[in-house]
Amino acid sequence: MNQWPVLFVTLKDVNGRDFPDAYGMLVQIISNLCKEHSYLKISYQLNWWLLSQDF
Repeated sequence: MNQWPVLFVTLKDVNGRDFPDAYGMLVQIISNLCKEHSYLKISYQLNWWLLSQDF
């Protein structure tokens, strides 16, 4: 437990008049989440795990 980061995403703020509007809001939410947690890109533990996997 608690070995890997878990990012929670809620869709409660995704709304719009039509699908393209809602899709744009979803893209913005995910983009902000990625920016907020960009430090994970340089995480030794995550990089080590990715390199150890046989895809």
